[in-house]
Amino acid sequence: MYVSLANEDESSATKLYLSNPGTTGFPESEITYHPLDPLTSSEIRLATFIIKAINGTSQWIYKSITLKEPPKAELLQSFLKNDDISVGAAGKVDRKAWVLLVDPQTYDSYEIVLNLNKITLESWKPSKKGAKPPIITSEDVVLAGDIALTNPDIARRIKATGYNLSQVVCDTWESGYVADNPNYATSKHLLQVYFYGAEFSGDNIYAHPLDFVAYVDTVTKTVRGIESLPVQNGSGKDQHIGNSIPRTSVNYFPYLRPPQTSSKMSVLHPIKITQPNGPSFDLHGHQLTWQNFVMRIGNNEREGVVLYHVKYNDNGNVRPLLYRMSLSEILVTYGDPTPPYHRKQSFDMGEFRLGFSSSDLAANNLCPGNAQYLDMVYHNERGESHRIENAICIYEEDSGVLWTHKDWTQGETATARSQRLSISFLATVGHSDYWISWRFYQDATIELKVKLTGVRNTNLMGSEVKAPAYGNIMSPQVFTSINQYFFAARIDADIDGVTNTVSVEDIVAMEDDLGSSTNPYGNGITTRETILETFANARTNVSPQKSRTWKIFNPTKKHPLTKGPTAWKLVPNGNYVPLLMKKNSPLRENTLWTDYNLWVTPHIDDQLYASGLWMDNDGLADWAKENLTAGVVQTDVVLYHTFGITNVPAVENWPVSSDKQETTGFILKPNFFFTENPAVNVPMSNKSTLDES
Repeated sequence: MYVSLANEDESSATKLYLSNPGTTGFPESEITYHPLDPLTSSEIRLATFIIKAINGTSQWIYKSITLKEPPKAELLQSFLKNDDISVGAAGKVDRKAWVLLVDPQTYDSYEIVLNLNKITLESWKPSKKGAKPPIITSEDVVLAGDIALTNPDIARRIKATGYNLSQVVCDTWESGYVADNPNYATSKHLLQVYFYGAEFSGDNIYAHPLDFVAYVDTVTKTVRGIESLPVQNGSGKDQHIGNSIPRTSVNYFPYLRPPQTSSKMSVLHPIKITQPNGPSFDLHGHQLTWQNFVMRIGNNEREGVVLYHVKYNDNGNVRPLLYRMSLSEILVTYGDPTPPYHRKQSFDMGEFRLGFSSSDLAANNLCPGNAQYLDMVYHNERGESHRIENAICIYEEDSGVLWTHKDWTQGETATARSQRLSISFLATVGHSDYWISWRFYQDATIELKVKLTGVRNTNLMGSEVKAPAYGNIMSPQVFTSINQYFFAARIDADIDGVTNTVSVEDIVAMEDDLGSSTNPYGNGITTRETILETFANARTNVSPQKSRTWKIFNPTKKHPLTKGPTAWKLVPNGNYVPLLMKKNSPLRENTLWTDYNLWVTPHIDDQLYASGLWMDNDGLADWAKENLTAGVVQTDVVLYHTFGITNVPAVENWPVSSDKQETTGFILKPNFFFTENPAVNVPMSNKSTLDES
């Protein structure tokens, strides 16, 4: 239970720590990190130590222990002036942790802020009324599976499929929309569990979907409901009768593939990527410098990689570009309208956490041989830290021709090849694998590329029937529905300073009539720019017919040639099919951030997630509703860019999807920011690879 905290409790915690510093494993040398660096293992241990010293009477569930970022105002001048800032002995800005605790008996939650330099509690407050922590931990997944598999009714149903309990794998999801079921809606923490068979260890479970789902309450440790799943035969009648579970294995690991398959590939000769002289970038701790770019690489358990303080060294003038940039949310929806599949809706960032779901990239050979790595450090429900080694890889790669031109008057060709910097990580959430790369180019372009691979999520299909219109068959009796992925990127832009404005720029035909003095032959083309002035009208969508882009500019900084403002452009580069759910569907409640491809908001500390911290009417659409008249002109602005992938599955997506089929992202590029193309200074190429041997 929550206990009121008096000053003497805080003092006791501090005294206890100072008298036993070794118990936390927090050496004094680690108190010199930058305020935006991710928490270290010892800082996580220190956070749990402080909480236990103050209130050790409860067996808290540590849902989140993450960096509490300083208010932007505290670091802004350091960023704008290119003056690095430190902590600890320098004492400028303290390191802080934000902790989300849950009482396992009541599932009530509390938000705590701890000062890790002063070893004190700054705040401890109950979470907002009615809020349920959206985070699904590894312990939640294991617990839900254990509760389900020890339920006698579930055991009987599994036996009826022909599988033993030891052959069944549980796939755990958040409960989804449960307002239509009072029994589910009253649960403090409800998870839905789907079941799949495995013919042997390592077998692709998605080839063997079972025909029911369970709803598990992890607080009362009970099964609140078991529902039969509709077998996909399109009839709507007797869908659960006379169908067996598909037992044919369809695998992707080479050693599990049958010896003879169609379109068998020959072994290719390897391509070796080396940099004998080492990388061209400098990585000192979390600060990275490459080809005039300067930035800090952070990370947290929810967003994964976060880029801070991105700047560009323009002939000795270090110019600010982006204060903070990251992915903000991922929504996955499925187009199967038959209940209870309407509850299959996942927020893969807010619920399962991209950083927490990351992988060791070096161990799995996911990055080229010239890569360097950063670790990620997170924790379990007991507050014990664990390290994901090599979770972020940083590498340069050849990305083709940067620019070329043959001077036809001389017959001479000039060519510069592109050497690209990538900052990448892989997050696996259930059946989906997200390869997320922040890319930087020598012409100063910045790109986010999201590659979606992994395995299709599957349902049972009736034997010898045609797949319904909302999906396709993958293998006999294995069905997968049309689905949509939506991504929101948060871009805290400070182009040449904090005073920024955003506009829409469309390419249009000149309106002047044919035969007019200004457009005599009717071939005139121009641009039309619209300033986004308030939160209300700063919600816009893509327009491919107009080649729409968005311009972020600083009205107070003038370009020496045009005398107009210096700017950067946001260029859409993804799949922009809108969310195809009905506008009045109750399932849309937490998905309203997908309604627009670009939102511009005034900067407010702690507004970080498009779906909100709690994903409970506290996100982007709610901020807009509360601040429709808020100005976004010549101020500190934040952009949320939404984009996605809509997939109509085919057997070529089975048993795995290739990333070339599922790729999305966006581009940021300078627009009258420089006086010429920065890439003109890239040395001419005389070799086509990175190998200089």
